[in-house]
Amino acid sequence: MRNRTSRFGCTERRHGFLLLKATQLGFHKLFQYIQGANVNNSRVQMTTPVLTGIVPSAGPFCSSAFAIRFYVPNKYQDDPPMPLIDSDLTVENWDEKCIAARPFTGFAKDSNVAKEAAALEASLQKTQWANITDNEPKDGEDAYTIAQYSSPFKILGRVNEVWVSFPSSEGCRAAFLQTKAGRVVS
Repeated sequence: MRNRTSRFGCTERRHGFLLLKATQLGFHKLFQYIQGANVNNSRVQMTTPVLTGIVPSAGPFCSSAFAIRFYVPNKYQDDPPMPLIDSDLTVENWDEKCIAARPFTGFAKDSNVAKEAAALEASLQKTQWANITDNEPKDGEDAYTIAQYSSPFKILGRVNEVWVSFPSSEGCRAAFLQTKAGRVVS
């Protein structure tokens, strides 16, 4: 269990069939933003993790929804640089959230992220949080999020996590105390 407390993040939304393609295209647009393609022409320090929020498709011929995000550095939390109007990027105010996280290694790919999300859900089934993944995500919410901490150029020792957000942060601190170092104890 973890309490996420950043105020602002920058988001690029994509619809499509493939996580990898959506993440590449979304990250490219976010990279332009941090390189100065924003209203202030401000260069923004890169932060980690890069987040890809996922709402899986409802069927085999439907496209999934992806939201590629990064944290706006502390320096800009009170006044983040606004994206260019034609960039399709948004700056979001993120409320405090409680998340369950499961680490995994290697590259985050279409072939493994759903399995990792299912493994996180399975580990939660043995706890008081067994039903947090039962509800459909509300509009603008992700079913789960992939957090990628490693540079795309790092081949070995990559660090990723799959996250599931709780409906509210109420009880998050108490929940954290019932875990070992933020990890679910079953």
